Amino acid sequence: MLPPLVLAFLAIAIVEVPLEQWTLLYLCRRFASPPHESNTTMLAADAGWWLRGTFSSPIIFPDANWETCSKIKDIQALTAKWAMLSAMIVMIPSLFTMPFFTSLSDVFGRRPFFIIGCTVICSSFITIVCISAFNLGLWPLLLARLANGIFAGGGILVSNMATVFITETSSILERSTVLVRLQACITVVMAVGPFIGGVLAKKIANSDHIFLISIGLFALSFIFSVLFLPESNAAVRKAQRRRARIAAAARCLDGNEAQPLISDDDALTPEEQPKVVTVASVFSQLIDNLRVVFRLSGTRSFLLLVIAQQLLGFGESGRGVFFYYCSYLFGWDSLIEGEYKLIDSTSNLVYMLALFPALQQLYASMQKDPRRKLVFDLSVVKVTFVCAAVIFALLAVANSTAFIFVLRAIEGFGPVTGIVAFSIMTNTMSPEHHGALLSGVTLLSTIAMIFSSLVYPYVWSRTVGTSVPNAFLIIGAIIVALSAVLVQFVRADDLPLDPSALEAVADDDSLASTPTAGAESAA
Repeated sequence: MLPPLVLAFLAIAIVEVPLEQWTLLYLCRRFASPPHESNTTMLAADAGWWLRGTFSSPIIFPDANWETCSKIKDIQALTAKWAMLSAMIVMIPSLFTMPFFTSLSDVFGRRPFFIIGCTVICSSFITIVCISAFNLGLWPLLLARLANGIFAGGGILVSNMATVFITETSSILERSTVLVRLQACITVVMAVGPFIGGVLAKKIANSDHIFLISIGLFALSFIFSVLFLPESNAAVRKAQRRRARIAAAARCLDGNEAQPLISDDDALTPEEQPKVVTVASVFSQLIDNLRVVFRLSGTRSFLLLVIAQQLLGFGESGRGVFFYYCSYLFGWDSLIEGEYKLIDSTSNLVYMLALFPALQQLYASMQKDPRRKLVFDLSVVKVTFVCAAVIFALLAVANSTAFIFVLRAIEGFGPVTGIVAFSIMTNTMSPEHHGALLSGVTLLSTIAMIFSSLVYPYVWSRTVGTSVPNAFLIIGAIIVALSAVLVQFVRADDLPLDPSALEAVADDDSLASTPTAGAESAA
């Protein structure tokens, strides 16, 4: 799973910083009136019901550079509106299509939809290259983003398929560890990628070349996925194996040869039989996924954990305009943003690969006891929520780049928090519900992201150039603090563990003890 996933995330990471700069510079070169004498600009009269930049516009400020454009508050506000519109176009369709593709992945497997997600993201980068080459306006990018949303958010689809792949191929005891390691590999890529992208954006005059590099990486991921990525869905593998044996038997029958044996193990159970996917079934699946999240566990602690996780994600979503905020106040450019993300990701790695495993080794005795393991995981989640609230509050009042860098160096536990919280949720239900759980949680996260994509860019567009440009960070800090308070009321004894998983652990322990017992008897 790692090679295609790493290539896909590297392709996304490399263009993360250049893409943020590309939008602002595109708008600045067409709508900023040179020369300007302050941090305001003379914009043309209102363009009508559409945003400026939607259709082809002549370049009136060809010499505009990042240092100039990032200080123009009207351009910052216009860029924030485009960020808001772009996010809405992706998230609203994905809110309804994610259950559809989750259902289809139960029938056709995880691998095809991992490939589809990568392809859709790649199409957005191809569109950006075409917009720059032919001065089409930003409407083709809106269409590409709409396609991204129709195909369940593209990146969300890729991430979900990768996560389900891990949960389907790992046991209850090792799941959180494996997920953390997977996230660590992604974090390495996300650490190196933005830094490389920032350096390239600083060195290469034409940013389109960076998008071409990303397109090439997606092509490699596509090839690797088609040729080497296995299927993790057990029911799909069984159906594929059975179809292959039936086809082989038919070929042998035509050639009067001995027919291969079709094992009863390959017969599909009623639960594994492919289901017909319709619009009605999609909305039914949507309700079922939410039911899995809110009712299947049936405990107050489970609900509090879900709500706290969503509030944490909503509160921290203000980082979407954080780069524009820092570029306006502190003069950040692509290289500084790349360094910031490198520090952030390096800190994440330290927590995931050093501190979290060290804690697990320190409490190694509990690793074979699912209930004690749950208590340990929940303690990690509670502590990291509180730390996140404190650090985000400090971030809201940070007044220098150095202070922001120090905070990001400390706050590296974010990925561990989300992964361990999701691992706790999966441990409360049988594996066949994990896909629905992930889809339901993703649905709630998408709803939260839709609201945050409306709130934070709008607040930034209204407060840029005022005495409270950090208003969006203050709002986020309050919400993160609320999530930290809620998660403290989650109790381990109120989270029931999956009985089938407990039986599997007991069976593993009995098998592991059998050779020892035999050796003692022989002695």
